[in-house]
Amino acid sequence: MPVSQTAPSISKRKWKFYISLLTLVVSLFGTITAANLLISRREGEKAAMDSADCLFSEIADGLVSKERLILDSIGHVVDSGVQILALTTGPGSNGMSHKGIAFMLNMLEDNPFLHSVYFAYNSGGFIQVIATRERPLTNMAFNAPDQTMFIVHNIPATNAGEQTSQWIFLGREGRILKERWEPTSYDF
Repeated sequence: MPVSQTAPSISKRKWKFYISLLTLVVSLFGTITAANLLISRREGEKAAMDSADCLFSEIADGLVSKERLILDSIGHVVDSGVQILALTTGPGSNGMSHKGIAFMLNMLEDNPFLHSVYFAYNSGGFIQVIATRERPLTNMAFNAPDQTMFIVHNIPATNAGEQTSQWIFLGREGRILKERWEPTSYDF
């Protein structure tokens, strides 16, 4: 009989062992799962913050570049306004000394589809810049040297009845290639 009395106690021990082992496995599984969830959450938050930082950096860079563009545009408008105000003064005896000549040349350089820009004044004065851009037919029409890029046509205001035209032929970089004066009969 002693065997039957010890048999149930051995199975109780095995049962307790298996329960303890199962509890240990479940506890380890729960702990590992909780640790993984915690790590995943932290990594997810970090990735979300990194993505947000990257996105906001791109937005900020885009805004800064647009702001620079706007400020540059405003600068050009102000600069153009100042140069246009310089055009209110009629031409003198030398067309290259006119305050608006740089503005007119820049306008033609920046706009290849423009042929010329001119201003006529109530005083009878007239200033024009023609973009020949070394085109042979255009240069031939104005009796200009072959390398002519721009022609400045200046008619200074005079009180006397006779007017003269000044023709200045400019090459690359604004170098004067030729200049001539001739009588004119323009009437403004």
